[in-house]
Amino acid sequence: MEELNARIQFLIPTLNQADEIGRTIDSIKQLNYKESDVYICATDFGSTDGTLEKLFSYDSRNFSIYQSKTTKSRRLMMECLARYAGGPGGKYSFMFVLYPGDTIY
Repeated sequence: MEELNARIQFLIPTLNQADEIGRTIDSIKQLNYKESDVYICATDFGSTDGTLEKLFSYDSRNFSIYQSKTTKSRRLMMECLARYAGGPGGKYSFMFVLYPGDTIY
């Protein structure tokens, strides 16, 4: 019988949250999942506090960073994130949106 693996994608919208983003990404990386089954997609919406630089400090093949026009509207941020849903090369079984500072166990 073939083993079925659930693939998980995490979408993280960021805007000036350099102090909080690390906690969220670290909690994802500590999950008990194969790294190849977890994909993190962070979208920065014009941060000026070093958030983007902090995102670039994470090195992983299953981690992508997108930059978008500056916006403070959560609705517009979510619409932009939806464009990146699905990740590279395939479909994901589950998608979660986490905001910087959120943790997952």
